[in-house]
Formats: sequence, structure tokens, C-alpha cells
Amino acid sequence: MSFTLNDHKAICASISMGQLSVQYADKRVQYRSMTELMQAKAVIEGELIANGLMAAPQTGGVERGGTTYAAYCPD
Repeated sequence: MSFTLNDHKAICASISMGQLSVQYADKRVQYRSMTELMQAKAVIEGELIANGLMAAPQTGGVERGGTTYAAYCPD
């Protein structure tokens, strides 16, 4: 199946609203779980990247370490 950027937008909107159903153009798909929905999103992104319609995630960049805590000690 050939996915579009609109398909990606629709699945991202459903994820952000916590909905398990997605409307793709002329059909509605009901997913069984959020995990299944996220897997479908990954498949769509993979195809869009492979077809040059979406940029691949960048590696490197900013490294995020662990949690930093600060303490306040009034004198």
C-alpha cells in the first residue's frame, strides 16, 4: 500500500487524542491497542522515508543525560 503524508497526519492526530480509530481518505480503521496504532505509524513512516516523502530521523545531535537535581539551602 502506498501511504501519503495525509495518512501520517491522520494517524498522528488519532494518537495525540488517544483514539484507536483512524480515518484514511475513504475508509476507517479501528486498531485494537495503542501499541498496534504506534506500529502502524512506524510502518507508514518507514514507507514515507523510503519514498523520499519524509526525512529520516537524525542521529547524533544533543545528548541527553540523566536527571539533574538542585538543592536550595538558605543561609
